[in-house]
Amino acid sequence: MARWIALALLGLALAACSGAAPAVTLTEADNGKAVQLSQGQMLTVQLAANATTGYGWTLPERPDAGVLQFVKQEYQSPGATDPPRAGAGGVATLQFRATGKGTATVKLVYRQPWQGGSVGQEYNLTVTVT
Repeated sequence: MARWIALALLGLALAACSGAAPAVTLTEADNGKAVQLSQGQMLTVQLAANATTGYGWTLPERPDAGVLQFVKQEYQSPGATDPPRAGAGGVATLQFRATGKGTATVKLVYRQPWQGGSVGQEYNLTVTVT
């Protein structure tokens, strides 16, 4: 019994020492803002999107990977329909990881890729990693 208690306490101590900062989640309301992250911290950007119209959020130029690394992008359609209903909007989620000290710019563009580059919307962030 004492062994289990000791193992449980060790696990709690290790978890407390990890010092991992909680992930930061931003939305449309944060467009144009500056955000500060710690090394290793995750940044999630959630933006309204409608993949059924052909529009999607793109990252025309990736941020400096030495400061902020792009991890993945996902699209969540509303409800449980598969494929999504035509015209039904959803949420695009883009994740980044703070990798090193410095400042990086994130520019996201909402567009239809075949429209010759015309942009529907832009989303910009300045990220400083300490």
